[in-house]
Amino acid sequence: MVRRPLAHGLGWAVLIILLDQVSKYYMMGRLGVFQPSDPFAQEYVLPFLNWSVVWNRGVSFGMLAADGWTGAYLLSAMSVAVSIALVFWLRKAERTIVVAGIAMVIGGAIGNIFDRMRFGAVFDFIDFHFAGWHPFVFNVADAGISLGVIALLIDGLFPKKSDS
Repeated sequence: MVRRPLAHGLGWAVLIILLDQVSKYYMMGRLGVFQPSDPFAQEYVLPFLNWSVVWNRGVSFGMLAADGWTGAYLLSAMSVAVSIALVFWLRKAERTIVVAGIAMVIGGAIGNIFDRMRFGAVFDFIDFHFAGWHPFVFNVADAGISLGVIALLIDGLFPKKSDS
């Protein structure tokens, strides 16, 4: 049982937000891109990794993309609603993996909200690729959301012994 799940979870969520925003600020400066209208930039890092600029106007993998500020506001409102619901879940979380999962999703969602409110799109820059195939470009917030969902799925697949 996790003592003070709300405090622990919100602390980890703030850490994800900070890591996300600092990494985005650094990479924008490194790549010389500060707003969606700036020209595309890319930097080779490793045979399977580039820093590449993608301005995502949708949610995961560009789904539900909408140009303009209306789409950014609607997606941000949806992210705020989900984050609030997750805080209520976090208050009652008893397992460490659940606290961590919820915290990562909240932190990632809020990190991307900051981008949507500043730029009207989310700044993505981590581009893992293989043999010319670039499946997606993401950021620290996206990684937090993905890892958080995986943690929650693992918890659901392996319930506590008292749940069976």
